[in-house]
Amino acid sequence: MLNEKQTERMLGKLKRFETTIEPLIFTKVDSVEMGIYRTRERLHHIPEQALFSKAAPGERWGGKANIAGLKGSTG
Repeated sequence: MLNEKQTERMLGKLKRFETTIEPLIFTKVDSVEMGIYRTRERLHHIPEQALFSKAAPGERWGGKANIAGLKGSTG
């Protein structure tokens, strides 16, 4: 078991590691315009195109019993 000082030191090192490594993990290559269909029901087929709305860049969805269908195109 770590004492308080050891825990603080370890958390500081982990934070420094996260700060150092985070910019190196992802490299943006491109972006894709996405359509999103939000529902609380299980999907057993692809929803009609008219049910999709445009997803905002960086949009998040989720949570208990929240389901989303995504549809994108590269060109």
